[in-house]
Amino acid sequence: MKREDHGASRLGLWIVAVLLCIGLFGCLFQFGPPSILPGDDRILATMRIADGDSLYIVAHRTSSLLKTYEVSLYRVLERTNFFVCFLGNKEPYWWGCSLRRTSIPERIEIRVGWAALATYSLPNGIVISEDKVLDGRPTYRMDGVKVTWPVPKVLLKKGVP
Repeated sequence: MKREDHGASRLGLWIVAVLLCIGLFGCLFQFGPPSILPGDDRILATMRIADGDSLYIVAHRTSSLLKTYEVSLYRVLERTNFFVCFLGNKEPYWWGCSLRRTSIPERIEIRVGWAALATYSLPNGIVISEDKVLDGRPTYRMDGVKVTWPVPKVLLKKGVP
């Protein structure tokens, strides 16, 4: 009777299983939850400001495999005026995204992956980041003339305007 060595085949199966798990985790990290399809918008974070304005971070799923999401910060004033700040258009899904108040009352911290990414200045509507990647990103008034960027349907469904 020949003695078979199953140790090598088990090791091979473990290696395949680990590589498959890493690949699935990478896809989940890049593309976000499987329920988000190209063209979908998701509100990742929201905050109400003292003066009654609201901030929303919205991710728009693109059809690109490399530039997966377009992420924007929306500011809604008096439920009628919309402003947009384009935060990125090549990032993966922004896991752990949140907005937090800082010790400086007129600054809001933008957090991604449970870490600080940038701050948003309420008085002048500019994003300031520590690593200078997002530095100086302005906020544009969505007036339908100079800025024709559409209000995301996910905000309209929430009854924002």
